[in-house]
Amino acid sequence: FGQSCYVPLVPFLVSRSEVGLLLSAQGLASCAALVPAGLAVDHFGSKPVLQKGIWLFLCGFAVTSISKGFTTQLLGRLGTGAASSIVFNAAMSMVMERFQAPLRERHIGTVLGIGTLGSLAGAPFGGYTYELSQQLGLQQPQVLAFLPASLLMIIAYVALHFVPHVAPTDMKRALMDEVRKSTGFLNNFFGVYTNVGLRSFAIGSVLACVFGASNAFLCAGVVEMKARDMSATVIGTVAIPAGILQTVMSYWGGKMADTVVRQVALLIYCPIALGLGLFALFATSLLNPTYIVSPIVVSLGLATAAIGAVDAASISLMATLASRKGRGYGEAVTASEMAVTIGQAVGPAFGVFVAQLADFNTLVLICATMALLVSAGCAACLRHVSDESDGESNNALPC
Repeated sequence: FGQSCYVPLVPFLVSRSEVGLLLSAQGLASCAALVPAGLAVDHFGSKPVLQKGIWLFLCGFAVTSISKGFTTQLLGRLGTGAASSIVFNAAMSMVMERFQAPLRERHIGTVLGIGTLGSLAGAPFGGYTYELSQQLGLQQPQVLAFLPASLLMIIAYVALHFVPHVAPTDMKRALMDEVRKSTGFLNNFFGVYTNVGLRSFAIGSVLACVFGASNAFLCAGVVEMKARDMSATVIGTVAIPAGILQTVMSYWGGKMADTVVRQVALLIYCPIALGLGLFALFATSLLNPTYIVSPIVVSLGLATAAIGAVDAASISLMATLASRKGRGYGEAVTASEMAVTIGQAVGPAFGVFVAQLADFNTLVLICATMALLVSAGCAACLRHVSDESDGESNNALPC
């Protein structure tokens, strides 16, 4: 909610060229905080790290509410970006350390689906409160938009007091610390990628592709709609269909990803569906290239549906592959979220750049091509991944 409510506001707070920079900076901060967050979860446990992330989120909201200036907004988004990585990493680790497959994947899908409800409600609420703040004459119109998210964070912090703390065992902590001391810098920070190899990069490429495409469509679409003098409320409503699709697909994806074979299938076939859907949208958009709302809604819906379908599968598969190499759940979530934040960091700036250099339809064509290429690479790397060591049938996915 706190992230999505900001999107319809940002074109009215800063200049057009600064929109992509703000949202990309938020993604970069998320990426930078991932590795420390993962290491902290594996060393201290998920609950205390989650509590610290909530406080950082609240501080980021406070800074963003102080002033409409670019520097203040940038500092606030850097804070909330870093906090989002900490909160997500700790929350996913909290689920994974308490449940095993297939309940683990279903609970991850449920958590992601509920989180998507925040994205669904945040964008229209942010657009509406901006115009309401303008009518009331508030000097800082972004303040009202952040109040619900701040309240939800406070409720979450209070609720955590009733959640029992599961601390890593002394033996497990000592073993992980010993492994980190005996390995190099790159292995400490990219342990899952350096240990698992190409399979982890294949999973990461899918996540970076779908999240990057979604953020590119959203940011470029917001800028284009603002350039056509559309109101903040209208801009906010554009993300509603995408939010509904992602909520439904997150639940479905979590339910489907109950075996390794199905997880691999989702990671291969969802980018194919995304690429083909975007190619079809590009072809139909050529008939009426001046109309902008429909391509934004459809492209964003396709990308967010793909996100919902692969999110739970990617996290669970990354955790499975990481555990086979002796890496912790925190590091596995870090590896998955690192790919997500790379997409979130590159997507906004890339989307605005392509839309300004050419048009929105060109952005759709580029993302469609990338989705199909990523799917082909994922199929080549993951087709022999099996359910071995997971107590399930040892069957490789036929590709």
